[in-house]
Amino acid sequence: MWKSAKLGDLMSIARGGSPRPIKSYITDKDDGINWIKIGDTEEGEKYIKSTKQKIKPSGINHSRFVKKGDFILSNSMSFGRPYILKVDGCIHDGWLVLSNYENKFHADYLYYLLSSSIVKNQFDDLARGSTVRNLNIDIVSRVKVVYPPLAEQKSILSKLDETFAEIDNLMDSNKNKIKLIEKLKFQILNSKLNNSNYVYKNTSIGAICELVYGKGLDKSDRKEGSGIPAFGANGIKCFTTKYIYDKPSIVVGRKGSAGELKYVKEPFWALDVTYFIKHNSKLVNLKYLYYLLKLQNLPSLAKGVKPGINRNEVYSIPILLPTLEKQRIIAKEIDSAFKQFEIINKLEKLKLENCEKLKMSLLNEKLQSKVA
Repeated sequence: MWKSAKLGDLMSIARGGSPRPIKSYITDKDDGINWIKIGDTEEGEKYIKSTKQKIKPSGINHSRFVKKGDFILSNSMSFGRPYILKVDGCIHDGWLVLSNYENKFHADYLYYLLSSSIVKNQFDDLARGSTVRNLNIDIVSRVKVVYPPLAEQKSILSKLDETFAEIDNLMDSNKNKIKLIEKLKFQILNSKLNNSNYVYKNTSIGAICELVYGKGLDKSDRKEGSGIPAFGANGIKCFTTKYIYDKPSIVVGRKGSAGELKYVKEPFWALDVTYFIKHNSKLVNLKYLYYLLKLQNLPSLAKGVKPGINRNEVYSIPILLPTLEKQRIIAKEIDSAFKQFEIINKLEKLKLENCEKLKMSLLNEKLQSKVA
């Protein structure tokens, strides 16, 4: 017999907490408590198996201790994404924890339920209208679900697991193709930019371009929907009527997604977590410079608690520069090859999206039934 209830009536729901200042509680000692952060999650994984940091035992009094088998939901980033804990530890206030559900749910069944559009749509509806789109205890507690007895849950799980295993094999194949494309792109960059048949000039990144600090935007200058794009460390963050630079350039993530690159053709604004590039057009072709920087793996230069890139380190990178005309030819050849890769990449990503939709459709079909 299927029953209907709100999540808050079926389990305990609580919010994490952060000892402050957190730097004072981080420790490398053996008695440290696992400090669970969003960075400890892996794409596509349903478990959190380890943490990168630990906090002092005294931090427990200012945080929320969670146990293996508990569920945690991100209440902002990866909005509502569930994870099952494989470790004990503490969570900060960016997490909600769901526990004491065992009398009502098999863990894997609850994972599927929380991942389904049945629950996600309610998260969206209940969070709509708030200034910041996030979850809280009240929202999660009010979500309504229907669920069968534990024995029937196991039967449903058996069928779902078998079907999902087949779909996941297809998805793994798609993901491997996407990874292979990235490797091939790197190989092309390396072969085109380091060809021993060319005549090169020894120089450095700092001799051919300048990395200029971006600037913050006042709230009054931010626009929604359209206008001049304002770039953050990893893409467009908002729009404005102003522009910081009116020529084609390259935006480089300075903090956050440090080292991420974006080739920009139109006027733009670069926010203060970025650099934008002014180049010597008599020495270097801008598109060639973009590919040259891609080859340097700038994200690997990021350092610090909030990883950032020092432009002087970028300036000091030695490079071999062919003639300007040869640069234009090489950049055009790379463009042509990358366009072909992009077609394949989009196709593989579309296949992944369709697999995810199929899984969601199957979930909704299996997890819904008439309530007696």
